[in-house]
Amino acid sequence: MMRKAFSLIELVISIVVVGIVSVSFPLILSQTSTNIAFAIQQEAILETKTYMGTILSYQWDSNSMFTDAEGTRIIVLNVPSGNENLKGDVVGGTLALRPGHILGDSRRKMGVNNVTNATVAPCASPSLCDEPSIDNFNNANAVQNLIVADGTKNIDSIMRLTLTPNIEYVSDTPDGGNYNDDSISFKFNRAAVVGTTNIKKITITTTSADDDEMEIVLRAYSSNIGEFQMDHRDGAY
Repeated sequence: MMRKAFSLIELVISIVVVGIVSVSFPLILSQTSTNIAFAIQQEAILETKTYMGTILSYQWDSNSMFTDAEGTRIIVLNVPSGNENLKGDVVGGTLALRPGHILGDSRRKMGVNNVTNATVAPCASPSLCDEPSIDNFNNANAVQNLIVADGTKNIDSIMRLTLTPNIEYVSDTPDGGNYNDDSISFKFNRAAVVGTTNIKKITITTTSADDDEMEIVLRAYSSNIGEFQMDHRDGAY
């Protein structure tokens, strides 16, 4: 009577296959964990970039808004501790110009009352400030929750992110020449300085209490350059 059984070759092949699976399974789990960690990092970076974009959408300073016959726009401010050559000269008794400005309607201008920029002062929420600006975000932490899909356990979890903005000033003084010259030499230095200048440095540090190794730092810079009044058509297009 013949009995069905594995041949020696089949048995060897089965042992090899089981061995390959046993070795590969931990690698698969490790790669899955790596992919999850990378996805979390990218989501955290995206949240940080989004918050930075929100901050940069606000006016440079709470005194930046100016209204005259041309309308309301953001003007250039005289900054107390900024470079002296960037302070404007009064022209016509109503507006002031700094080096590089062009006298004319709808051009970038300064206020004549030597308007100064506010000191860095956080608000409980920028929406609660009288004139919300970039400064109001200083140390105004934002908390975001990430939904993390754990493929190894087939469940979702929540990672809590804390985004902490810090507003500082960096030097606006050229290395050679001054802003009244035809050419200057300017070496940008991101080190913070004491006092207020015409360049603000916005730094956002993102951390998580759920991941001690997570620390994302994103920096951006915003300058006191005002804006020009946009031309527009009257009536319907």
